[in-house]
Amino acid sequence: MLSRIVLTTEDAWRTTLRHEYAHFLVAERFGRRVKPHGAEWRAMMALLGEVPKVTHNYPVQRSRRARRIVLRCARCGTEFRRTRIANPNGVYRHTRCGGAVTVERIEPR
Repeated sequence: MLSRIVLTTEDAWRTTLRHEYAHFLVAERFGRRVKPHGAEWRAMMALLGEVPKVTHNYPVQRSRRARRIVLRCARCGTEFRRTRIANPNGVYRHTRCGGAVTVERIEPR
């Protein structure tokens, strides 16, 4: 998904759309078994007239502070802080002890 918070200039839109279009071209020509930002993608970026950069350096001004989600391991008590969870309904395990990790609280923004 393209972000209006990040893409505030015409140049940012153009560069980002070319970046994503290069992914589409690679998938069409080489299938999905190539690295996302591998040699094929870099070649497509060059054909589109862009420097093959993986990340952007656009200035970003957020409209609100990110929330903090506090997670806790039921087995060892280790606390984790995150700004988001991949799947809120998912079951997570602490990689060190194997305990179930659950949401302890969500801190305000």
